[in-house]
Amino acid sequence: MSNPTLTDNIKFHFSFILPIQCLLICLTMSMSTSLSNLTTDQSTLLEFKNQILDPHDVLANNWSKTNSVCHWVGISCTARYGRVSVLDLSGMGLKGTIAPHLGNLSFLVSLNLSGNNFHGYLPKELAKLRRLKLIDLSYNAFNGEIPSWFGALHKVKYLILSNNTFTGTIPPTLANMSNLETLDLGYNLIQGEIPYEIGDLQKLKMFHARYNQLSGSIPSSMFNLSSLKLISLTNNTLSGKLLCMSLDSNLEILNLGVNYLSGNIPDCISNASKLKILSLNQNSFSGLIPNTLGNFNFLEELRLWSNHLTTKTPNHEWSFLSSLANCKNLSVLQISSNLLNGILPTSISNLSTSLQDLRVMDCKIKGTIPMEIGSLSNIRVLVLAQNELRGSIPRSIGNLTRLEELVLDCNNLEAGMHLSGQIPPSIFNISSLKNIGVQNNSLSGKLPCMSSDSNLKVLRLWGNHLSGNIPRSIGNLTRLEDLELDYNSLEGEIPSEIGNLIKLEIFYAADMHLSGQIPPSIFNISSLKNIGVQNNSLSGKLPCMSLDSNLEVLRLWGNYLSGNIPDCISNAWKLKILSLNQNSFSGLIPRSIGNLTWLKELYLGENSLEGSFFSVFVGEIPSEIGNLIKLEVFYASHMHLSGQIPPSIFNISSLKEILLQNNSLSGNLLNNI
Repeated sequence: MSNPTLTDNIKFHFSFILPIQCLLICLTMSMSTSLSNLTTDQSTLLEFKNQILDPHDVLANNWSKTNSVCHWVGISCTARYGRVSVLDLSGMGLKGTIAPHLGNLSFLVSLNLSGNNFHGYLPKELAKLRRLKLIDLSYNAFNGEIPSWFGALHKVKYLILSNNTFTGTIPPTLANMSNLETLDLGYNLIQGEIPYEIGDLQKLKMFHARYNQLSGSIPSSMFNLSSLKLISLTNNTLSGKLLCMSLDSNLEILNLGVNYLSGNIPDCISNASKLKILSLNQNSFSGLIPNTLGNFNFLEELRLWSNHLTTKTPNHEWSFLSSLANCKNLSVLQISSNLLNGILPTSISNLSTSLQDLRVMDCKIKGTIPMEIGSLSNIRVLVLAQNELRGSIPRSIGNLTRLEELVLDCNNLEAGMHLSGQIPPSIFNISSLKNIGVQNNSLSGKLPCMSSDSNLKVLRLWGNHLSGNIPRSIGNLTRLEDLELDYNSLEGEIPSEIGNLIKLEIFYAADMHLSGQIPPSIFNISSLKNIGVQNNSLSGKLPCMSLDSNLEVLRLWGNYLSGNIPDCISNAWKLKILSLNQNSFSGLIPRSIGNLTWLKELYLGENSLEGSFFSVFVGEIPSEIGNLIKLEVFYASHMHLSGQIPPSIFNISSLKEILLQNNSLSGNLLNNI
């Protein structure tokens, strides 16, 4: 073989070098294009930044030409092309409108501007972002109609527009978003009907449109979507009947509460066999509660309250309750405010031990509370109020060691015929209890001792026949916020231990036989807003309020309180209602009363000449009363007041009633008006 010639060597070098040069040129051109595109992304975002306010300076120092756009706050870029793919500025408190330039971010996959204060319309240029898979604009103030151009964004899986002020209707073009899995339009001002075309979204899993103004019926196409797992249409004005679900339904959550849906709950609702939460409350459903609800093996929450549902006559048997025993995961059962009638069956004990919340209020239930209710070992909320129950509160309720709320009030009771007897002491030993409401019944006996490990926040016992003293152990309820004992037959003193209730806001103990002095400790509770101990036999002087008093209402009328009204009454400067009438107070009306500038109602005198009490105030009405610029009612009749009516009182524009009869006032009234 002959040796290569010089010409051959030159050809070889050219054939080797030329592809490398071409590669370098291509790389250079590619880098130039990438840099150019990245510069476009940068200028787009800077234009976007120029149209918004950044009160927390989140972007101010970071979004600048000196930093790579891919390192900016809230920005992510693609690894392959180095283009902006994610814009996430959620929860940064930004304000302003969306610049149309944002439509130039052609590689954007995720756009999240939620939790800010953006407003205005969405620019149509966003329709160019064909790679988008997520759009989250929730919790802003965007307005106008939902743009129809969303339908051009076929790759979007998540469209979240909730908590804005969008108006108009749901555009049918949304049905073109063929990959959509989550559509959230909740908490807006959207009107009109749900478009039938929504049923074309074959991949849709979650549809939220709660708290809008949607009307018309729910389209049948929606219930034929086997992909749907959640439908939430609560708080709209939807009407019509509830349609059947398809047999291949995968629905797990159906929230249709607070609408105008009517007709029967269809038996075929059980086609949605995977349902976990069913909320049909506050509609106009009628007829029977279907036994097929017992076919929901996965059911966790059932809310049917405030409808027109009934039970079969003449026995009003609660057969649906027996069927629900099959729902082993049932934790919430709320059927209040329906005309169920009948008695609460003993089969209630067959309900799931998972049951935590049982509300059967205002259902015309008769009979007794069955002992078997004590088998609901995990119950936390038990509400049987406003029915026609009789008999005693079963002691077995004391076995409900996880109970937090017990509400049995207003059962139209009469001793011996309806709910009566003593409150089982064991109830007060349930340390988890936070709310006891057994008011307006015919319960009798003495108040039991209160446990020192109590977590009670609300104790309402008013309107019964309870007797004896208020136990000193009441001071153990240190978490108590609301204590209502009025309209019973309790007697004796208000124990000083009540001052231990440092979180107390409401104390009612009116219309009973309480005597002795008002303990000063009660006025040291800075959280107290309302005291009502009127119409008792309390005596002694009115103690001073603490300087940090938050008292708004003080009703002491109809007692035997005496002495001067102390100047320190002005410590309770937030008072709105002060009732000291029908007592035996004497002396001058203190000038410091003029410091109670929030006062709306002031009662100092008698209302009846035949009253058994008589306040012996003397002297003039202090001119400082004119400082009470919010005063609406001023009663100071049947006293020994003298002098002129201060002109300042007639300058109070809010005053509606003045009663000053049966005093010794003088002067020319016409000069003051």
